[in-house]
Amino acid sequence: MCKSKSEGGLGFTNLGNFKQALLAKQAWRLTSIPQSFVSRIYKARYYKRKHFFNACMGDNPSYSWCSILFGRELLEPGLVKSVGNGFSTSVLLDQWICDDKPMCPYNKQVHIDLNLMVLKLITFQGRWDVVMLNVSISS
Repeated sequence: MCKSKSEGGLGFTNLGNFKQALLAKQAWRLTSIPQSFVSRIYKARYYKRKHFFNACMGDNPSYSWCSILFGRELLEPGLVKSVGNGFSTSVLLDQWICDDKPMCPYNKQVHIDLNLMVLKLITFQGRWDVVMLNVSISS
């Protein structure tokens, strides 16, 4: 399989990377098609009260679940959370700021409110609340 196509193979350079890419596709399907039968089964078993990307291995996990989590490792670095109305996006815990590469905000402060949501930084008109941003940065 790893031989070039001209040598009679399939042209894969690394089967481990190929396997992880296929598993990442399955992981993406669990989150992008949550109404599917398979998604509902995994959600009921492994991440009932969480989002897929916060799910743990769990007790006595199946081989397929462990494999999907292996595929999820390939997805996570490239994902950025869509803020939307900011109600469910944590300022510090979610990866929602995108520059050259996705990143979380960095703050050197000792007292940080981990429960601060992006919603608190947006006005009713949908603009950044500059006063609240300055308070959050300076405190």
